[in-house]
Amino acid sequence: MSQRSECMCAGLAGLFSWIGRAPRELVLDNAAEAGRRVRGEVAESSLFSVFRAHYRCSSRCCNPYSGNEKGPVENAVGFVRRNLLVPVLRVGSLAELNALLQEGYDRLSASSRARDGRPTPEALAEDLAVMLALPPAHYTEKRLDKEQDVGCISQENL
Repeated sequence: MSQRSECMCAGLAGLFSWIGRAPRELVLDNAAEAGRRVRGEVAESSLFSVFRAHYRCSSRCCNPYSGNEKGPVENAVGFVRRNLLVPVLRVGSLAELNALLQEGYDRLSASSRARDGRPTPEALAEDLAVMLALPPAHYTEKRLDKEQDVGCISQENL
């Protein structure tokens, strides 16, 4: 397990909390944060397994060097980077950065359209309707020692 795994789970948990739902399936570009690729198969870290179990979602990893599997996502990342992160933001905390990004996303979403021409908020509402409800307990992770990682469930801040 690495700090990258902890950051990935914390980031996803924050995103799920922000949108109020969890996806049925996570599609990962790089398995390194979720575990290790051994002979072509991903062996999940215990942290990521507990995280997935908490949110009741499945996962799959894209094939290495298969850009065709993730082209639309790469395009979306570039769009967000150009529209929300240029020029480089100066912030005093991660919370401040997240608030600025959420404001920017809401602004972009309100004025954009999905591929089929519908307003993005309408398409998002349809996507959210088929996603999973969040569990009643908030997900947090705590690292016990260098050899062991465990996901913890907390009732704090519900």
